[in-house]
Formats: sequence, structure tokens, C-alpha cells
Amino acid sequence: MADTPRKMQAAYDALVGRFVLPVLEGGAGELDRPIGPGAYAFFVATSCTSPEVDERIFDALHRASSAVVPVETVPWPSPGVVALAAAAHDLLALTDPSLDSIFSRGARKTILAWTDRWLSFVPAPTTRGDALARHALLAPLLGARRKDVVLKTWMYTYRFTGRAVPWSSDVMPRFMLPRQEEKLARLVDLVDGVDQRAQLGLRTRLEALISRSPVTELMTVAERPKFRFGLASLAVLSDAGLRGAIARELASGNEWRAGSVLARAITTPSSPADAKLAAIAVRLLVEMLQTRALESRDDVLPTSMDEGALRYAALLPAMLDHPRTLEEIRLLDDGDRAKLQMRAERLRPRLTRELFDGAKAWLDL
Repeated sequence: MADTPRKMQAAYDALVGRFVLPVLEGGAGELDRPIGPGAYAFFVATSCTSPEVDERIFDALHRASSAVVPVETVPWPSPGVVALAAAAHDLLALTDPSLDSIFSRGARKTILAWTDRWLSFVPAPTTRGDALARHALLAPLLGARRKDVVLKTWMYTYRFTGRAVPWSSDVMPRFMLPRQEEKLARLVDLVDGVDQRAQLGLRTRLEALISRSPVTELMTVAERPKFRFGLASLAVLSDAGLRGAIARELASGNEWRAGSVLARAITTPSSPADAKLAAIAVRLLVEMLQTRALESRDDVLPTSMDEGALRYAALLPAMLDHPRTLEEIRLLDDGDRAKLQMRAERLRPRLTRELFDGAKAWLDL
């Protein structure tokens, strides 16, 4: 029992020093043993043994956050971000192929329960800095690749999945020099691969992990066809600076896919309170349309649009006829107004009266 605090401190140091820090600095994070959620109380009360590690993590989080929108500070360490890091660590541990063994499958269920528990410790972000720090952590993780190496000699085949090759070719006899093959695997592909083999629901946990970072969830909404607005995502969108940054990101990327997903996620409000929340979501779509029209030099419309994309498209011509948004448009210079009108006229032939009226009703919220 006397060794428990020492072991927990070692686990915390490994999590932040060998997993979080390298990922934030663009390197390769290392996975240690899966972390049980019983360590939560200790983790949120401690700090890294090396002050330099905490300083570098803070600097990396603040730098990445400030690249999205100006922020004075970010919370590190904080219970929410630490729990998010532990949940991500254990979720990634579940993709280890060594757990495919019949003798290891029970361990996967345990680690899966631990991941769920870590996720339950992550509350909704309460400040701009908190929301951005989570995005700064998850964005590089989602973009990371695991390097799988296969070495083949005339006698054996060796596989190193996400692990460094433990020997150097310069110490091997020439006739045994291996043929090396490398493959980079995306996180989502690793998760889907495990689900195909073991049906553990890792993709569901990955989506739950992303939902704990509303900025990340919104910025990648084109990849989330089942997205629905929640209080956390709407709270983030109520911050004008964050909403503008998210609108610019979506408008410059897969605009029509994102617009379709977001439009389908807006439901008819059943109360005045719901109407105020829906208005926040509509504002994001409005800013996406304005940003794309004003900043794009190559505005190619899709050849076909699904229902969600059409609902999104209908907002722009409706804006030009709506008293509230028309006042905003009149503040633009002549060239920018012309860009909005030009795009609206290109979209108008695709719209029905029902779509146009639905868009006007959204603007009335």
C-alpha cells in the first residue's frame, strides 16, 4: 500500500510526459499501461514531477489555442483536461493488436469500462480557455497516425505495430538483412478495425471522446453525420469569437457536407427557450455562408444537394430578404454585397418555396 502514491505518480508522469507532451509538440506519443479510473482523485490533485513538462504542455496548449482565437490563458493542469487525456490514452490502448489474443480479450472489456469511467469525469467546458485547451489536445490526436512496421527475413516475419523496431540493421549479418514495409494507420481506421474484429463499440467511445471537446466536434462536423446540437456545443457557439473561428474553418473546408449536417441537426423549437438555442445554431450557418461568399475565389457549387444542404443553401437568399440580416448586409461595402447577391442568385434556382419559407422562419428565431 505504501507504494501506491509512488506508482500513481509514475503513471501520471508517464501520461503527461510521454503521451500528452509529445503529441502536443508534434512528436510520437507513447502508450503506457492502461490507467484505471481509481487514479482520478490522485491525478487531479498532483502535478508532474518535472516542472518543465508542465510548462511545455501549457505553452503548447496556449499556442495552439491562440491560433484558433485569442485567449489569455488555458487551464493546465485541470481535472477536465487531465481526465480527457486519460480517456484518450485508454481508448488508444484498446487498439493494440496484442489484445486480439483469446487470453487477452477479457482485458479489453476492463479497459473499455475504464475508458467510459474516465469520460464520465469530463464535464462540459465552462470557459473559452477550457474549450480551446481540449481542442488543442484532441486535434493532433485525431490527426495522428500509428506506424506499423513489418520486417521480413528469409526465415521470419516480425511485426511491430506502433512500436519501435528493437534492433538496428547494422548489427545484423548481410544475408539476414530484412525487407521492411511501413504503413501509417489513422486513429479512426484503427478503431473501426477493432470494432470489425471484436464489436466493442470503440467508434461510439471515440465519438463520445470528441463530444467532450465541443470545438473539435464542431470543427469536424462534416465527418459526424449523426451530430446533434447539445448544450455544450451551443454554449461554445454563443462565444462570438469561437463561433467565427468555427465558421471560417467549416467554410474553408467541406462546406456543403458540414452545412448539411448542421442544418439537419436544427429541429423545430417547442418553446421560447428552445428557439433561443436554435437561433445560436442558425447564426453559425449564417456566418459560414457569409464567410464563404466573401472570402472564396473559387466558389464551385455541388452538382447535387441533399435535403440538409438545400436547407443550408436557402439561408443565403432568405438573408437578403429578411429585415434583421438585411441591416447587417447594408453595412458591407458594395463589392461584398455584390458577392453575397451573386452567390444567392446562383443558389436560388435550386430552392423551393417551402425551403425558402423554412429559412425565413429560422431567421425569425
